Amino acid sequence: MKIKTIARSGKSATWLIIAFLLVAAGVGYYFYSQTSAAPQYNILLVTFDTTRADRIGCYGHTEGRTPTIDSLAKSGIVYEHCIAPSPITQPSHSTLLTGLYPFRHGIRDNSVGTLSPNVETLPEILKGIGYKTGAAVGAFVLDSKFGLDQGFDNYDDDGMQDSATNFGFAERIASDVTDAAIDWLKANGDDKFFFWAHYFDPHAGYSPPGVNREPYLTSQAGVRKLYDLEITYTDAQLARLLNHVKSIETKTGRPTLVVITSDHGESLQNHGEPSHGMLVYEDTVHVPLVIYDSLNPERGKRVPHSVALADVMPTILDRVKLPVPYEIDGRLLPAPGQDVDPERAIYFETIMPYTNYGWSPLEGVTIGRKKFIRAPRPEFYDLESDPKELNNLYKENDSDIEELAYSLDDIKEAQLNHPNITAEELALDEHDLRKLMSLGYLASLDKAELDDENLRDPKDGMHLHRLQLRSMSLISKGMAERAFEDIDAILTEEPDNEKAFENLVRLAKEFGNRIPPLDKAIGLIRRKLEKKPDADAAVALGMLYEHQKNDPAALTAFSKAVELDGENLAALNNSAFYLFKLDGDLELAQSRSEKVISLLDADEQLRESVPAGKARHTLACILMAQDKNEEAVPYLQAATKLVPDFAAAFYQLGLARYKLGETKMAGKLLKHAVELAEDSDTDWLRDAKSRLTEIGN
Repeated sequence: MKIKTIARSGKSATWLIIAFLLVAAGVGYYFYSQTSAAPQYNILLVTFDTTRADRIGCYGHTEGRTPTIDSLAKSGIVYEHCIAPSPITQPSHSTLLTGLYPFRHGIRDNSVGTLSPNVETLPEILKGIGYKTGAAVGAFVLDSKFGLDQGFDNYDDDGMQDSATNFGFAERIASDVTDAAIDWLKANGDDKFFFWAHYFDPHAGYSPPGVNREPYLTSQAGVRKLYDLEITYTDAQLARLLNHVKSIETKTGRPTLVVITSDHGESLQNHGEPSHGMLVYEDTVHVPLVIYDSLNPERGKRVPHSVALADVMPTILDRVKLPVPYEIDGRLLPAPGQDVDPERAIYFETIMPYTNYGWSPLEGVTIGRKKFIRAPRPEFYDLESDPKELNNLYKENDSDIEELAYSLDDIKEAQLNHPNITAEELALDEHDLRKLMSLGYLASLDKAELDDENLRDPKDGMHLHRLQLRSMSLISKGMAERAFEDIDAILTEEPDNEKAFENLVRLAKEFGNRIPPLDKAIGLIRRKLEKKPDADAAVALGMLYEHQKNDPAALTAFSKAVELDGENLAALNNSAFYLFKLDGDLELAQSRSEKVISLLDADEQLRESVPAGKARHTLACILMAQDKNEEAVPYLQAATKLVPDFAAAFYQLGLARYKLGETKMAGKLLKHAVELAEDSDTDWLRDAKSRLTEIGN
């Protein structure tokens, strides 16, 4: 399999009105033009993140409680086998809003890019005929910087908090999303609307409000119960939203179209996968899809045929008699009892194994209940007789399997009549990178073409993936020793595992003084730097040397980091400090320190990596070492204002005043520094006490 990059061109200015049914390979077509009889629906699209179909009551789950979705299913249509294009949030939602598969719209993993403005999204098209469009999303991975805000009058991605749950996700809970949605709907008045509500709560780590998680975490059954409780909580919040939408329908008389679905499912340890993104079994690509249309007389109907999440966008447009702007992968969702193309192939993929570990990406198709997964060790399943995909029936030269493989190739090679589109490269600041790391998302697409034969099959690496996720959780909890054991185990088996090195760098930067085999950690990071120079890794190495009290080696590492990235704040600040500490080039130290403050002043969010008070203290120390005491004073005053208990900064400020002959002020400052420091054993504290004796305080 080859991962293809598609070039970008200008956005289509007009919609094509002529309708075609099917094109080559059976994917993509145009719809009929709008007519005067088009119903003026209010449209509500709701996505439950990370929600498996089989954990919803109307899909047969008896242990959970989803009365809101189940009630909607009794009044609408349930699509029993809807396939997500990817078990990953950003690609799947991009398909939902564009009708294009990930390899066409270009968003193939989280955090790798932003959706191209050349794409015509569902809200853009609806806005073009007078719809007011709004959205409220629950996770940072759908932040507007990733491009899914296209076409929305208001895209509410505010209020993301770094949660203290198992994985430390940046999210907001369902009640906040519902509040934001209702506020927007109230402000919208009686205008016809399209609104998208995204609920992130079912995503790991599961932490339903008001529930003590700890008793549930002792068993896999308990973890699954927590997952169910997250879905139940979200279902209750959906009820609040639907009640408000119903009141709008009653008031305006305008019919309502409601679509409830998910971006992907959750493995829950099936096939060895703890969560999602790495494998493409039904656990993560089979999602619920329930549609309620207040004008549709058919109630409680079920459609057994396989459909695609890409079908939602054209189906919504068809309900209001709108064409799509160009050929897409989606088709109209079939009505209950309607004949369908029995040979239609539905595509799915994941590239996360490659972006996280350098393993093989996966892709495949389903035709009916036959499923083919292209991998280094290919797989074929009969979902009718083997819904849990436990019996791989793949064999060479089987005509049925070859037909599915040909269908997969046809989909990938079909040239649809649409603008050439690719994701735009995304520049993320350090604040954003930290949020994405908290979500477990930090992808990188360094290669455009991959040779699967030389890459590891993801299903053979699940034991390492589990260690990786556990190490991330342990780091979040501050359990440095155990986290390092897991990282070391991964690197023993896979010496070039980039994700493990990424976690080692994070561990070294946050808890390096608590890694027991310090020499071993230093050796691992040095090995990584020899193979692939990286500024963050060099900073981490410098910090480990710092804990080892090897100042010259620390300076060398930090200086190397500056060479690799001249705007890395930690590298600049630490190299400046060690140049000062080791009597190095003070002019160079001053230049680097001044650059740190300049960057911090330009972007306050960067203060997560280098605190502004510490940076000013460092510059002041460098200035005082050059007898520039008067220049140092404003920086020290700012440092003590930013950090009121910064004892060392008060000492330096007192020392500067002393050297400027302001002994009375110096005495007050030195005394305050001593009081803040209490009885810590530092050289400056002894000097402060000595000067106080000299001054007479």
